[in-house]
Amino acid sequence: MERPPSVGNFEKDPKIRKILEIGAGNNPLTESLKKFGVDTGEVVITDISPDSFLRGVDKHYDPFVPRHGQRDSEFMYVAAAAYNLPFKDTAFTDIIANNLFGDPSFNVGKDSGLYKKAYYVKPSDPSIDLFFKELSRVLVSGGKVTILDTYTPETAERFLSKHKGVWEKYFVFENGSEIIPKEFTEKLFGFHKRDSLLVTLRKK
Repeated sequence: MERPPSVGNFEKDPKIRKILEIGAGNNPLTESLKKFGVDTGEVVITDISPDSFLRGVDKHYDPFVPRHGQRDSEFMYVAAAAYNLPFKDTAFTDIIANNLFGDPSFNVGKDSGLYKKAYYVKPSDPSIDLFFKELSRVLVSGGKVTILDTYTPETAERFLSKHKGVWEKYFVFENGSEIIPKEFTEKLFGFHKRDSLLVTLRKK
């Protein structure tokens, strides 16, 4: 699969946290984290569907036009698939996936032009490996994928369990998260930790 051209320059300061949010939809979690007071550093927000966060853009959209046509100094909005990211290797320190792994419409691969739902894909399917390999590729050594699910945590847990043999090639499982405070999920969503899933996959 040919990778799209790289966009953005995320190598200005190695001390600054660089976050990639995947499958953000129209309600990016990183925006809320910033308002909550979390040091988010530089953020790139992505979704496979540009209509999720590109408002008022002509049908012949520019996939790199920021939300509402305005460029924010701390946020960049890019239409991109998580299994084919237009970023250089080791471009990010963190990846955030909010209510993505538990979403029944979560798509990770393509077959004959039709997107496949992750829950109906066998762990041996190459698209699953491609997805986790791509997340690992854009992360620095020791970088982390933070997975938060407050809607269907049981489904997200089943997804991780089903494909454990795949993601274990690239990541180590950790409970909790360094980037998302417990108080944040409780205040924003009204859920306690036992009612949601908050885990981390750390790059080997």
